[in-house]
Amino acid sequence: MGVSMLVDALNNRLASGATPTTVEGPFHIPNAPAYADGANMAEKCPGIACIITGTVRGLDGRPDRQCRARPVADRWEGLYEAQRDVTEPWMRGLFHSKADGTYAVRTVAPIGYSIPMDGPVGELVKRTEISEMRPAHIHFCIEAPGYHRVVTHLFRRGCPYIKNRRGLRGEGAVDRRLRRASPGIAPNGDKIDTKFYAISYDFILQPKAHTAAAA
Repeated sequence: MGVSMLVDALNNRLASGATPTTVEGPFHIPNAPAYADGANMAEKCPGIACIITGTVRGLDGRPDRQCRARPVADRWEGLYEAQRDVTEPWMRGLFHSKADGTYAVRTVAPIGYSIPMDGPVGELVKRTEISEMRPAHIHFCIEAPGYHRVVTHLFRRGCPYIKNRRGLRGEGAVDRRLRRASPGIAPNGDKIDTKFYAISYDFILQPKAHTAAAA
């Protein structure tokens, strides 16, 4: 109903240039497997390959060593591990940016999905004008020493449910266009023999000292 996003906004009053936050939700797990930069975190998962690249940097624009970060990339397609009856992490991974702040993650293109409608939340949503459909997105949790921790998600621009993002889980990062690329060498260095998607996004972190002053 928007209350959780209001609480998140009050607790994360960041500068206008910083990457916006969203509520963490139940998606994050602390023991996600670690991957090398650009590795494929969705090797056993169906879908079209999607390469995400960019830079993690501070508000001053400098991707220096202090701002090296851990972009925890979680990709979810409507079912958590318990709902899939699997014990290992499903489409989750821990990545570290390089010394210059750049990062690369390989996953599969996100899709839109419905929130569970068979419980009390479903009954509540049915009594409102809020759609049960969530737009296609990819979750991120970005951490770096001396910087404000950021939980956010990238929405897939063009998804028919993109207009619903305010009602169910807030804004998070801006929606981004997935560029369709021809077979060949992908931005992470992989050779992909089929068409794939590529997306670029820079995560802008706010120093903790700046956050304290703003509060």
